[in-house]
Amino acid sequence: MRYELTEQAIYTLNLVEHVLYSSGSKATCSRLPTWDADARTLYFGDYIVKQFRVPAENQVTILDAFQEENWPTQIFDPLSPQKDVDPKQRLRDTIRGLNKNQVVAKIRFSSDGTGTGIIWRCSSIVRG
Repeated sequence: MRYELTEQAIYTLNLVEHVLYSSGSKATCSRLPTWDADARTLYFGDYIVKQFRVPAENQVTILDAFQEENWPTQIFDPLSPQKDVDPKQRLRDTIRGLNKNQVVAKIRFSSDGTGTGIIWRCSSIVRG
């Protein structure tokens, strides 16, 4: 017999994973972000974290990937390779852009340390 998880179950499992992963850090999340691609807006609960008014293709690609995977703690770099562009530097620049100019700084993005993955976590100002 084969079981399939609903989107809500996957969301809940990712939330539990994130709470457990974050338990050693300064902040623990009790919810997951939401990326509304149509509105080009990143939410954390009722808060607007970031809203895009100008093109930011790489940042949008990363947010699309997180949303598609129901916000796991970490994803692999979803950016397509580009000729003559260092992928690790491009990822660092994109992560910097995701953290910059947030309306309300509720979440932070960082590299996984290998230059091939992205981690998100609650900002230290967010509790529960």
